[in-house]
Amino acid sequence: MIALAQKLPLVLWQQNRQVPLSEGWIAESIDLTAQQVGDEDWSWSEEVAHAITFYLQHEFTGCVIEKDDIEEIVRRSIVGIGYPKLADHIALSAPRVNIYLPDIARKASYELHFFQLLGEKLQEASEVVMVRGIKLEEIRTCVKIIANASRWKNSCQHLNDEIVSFTRKQICHSENPPSELIIS
Repeated sequence: MIALAQKLPLVLWQQNRQVPLSEGWIAESIDLTAQQVGDEDWSWSEEVAHAITFYLQHEFTGCVIEKDDIEEIVRRSIVGIGYPKLADHIALSAPRVNIYLPDIARKASYELHFFQLLGEKLQEASEVVMVRGIKLEEIRTCVKIIANASRWKNSCQHLNDEIVSFTRKQICHSENPPSELIIS
């Protein structure tokens, strides 16, 4: 049996790549659609996304869902609360590739090895078709692991800046650079 994060199915994305679904991704897709159709006052995205994830967690029996099927669930939910004009335009936005930096830091035996492993992950991320962006998660934790520091120091900030600079250079030189980079 496969244990999925948040008990949500994986979305079958372009080239049969399976991407983890999240409540935030659904809400963000609804928000983007509302902006595209000019409904700036739309404020129900989080509630609709929460209801959909609740349904998927408790009623959906599969481990993988087609992109079109999740869009149809969102569409029906929005029609159900009385917004058919918005529902006509619903599209699941491209996902972000999340890279959890502390895992890479723990695998690296030294700083240069970390950058090699990060470069490989960024290369993999750039090969994903139709990706919206890349999110580097937990950079401060990662830096403290690499620097073997229990608290943040000046040297940690320098390493943090090196990681950000390295990532930006790698993304700029990739064939399909993502539209955004998020660092948390």
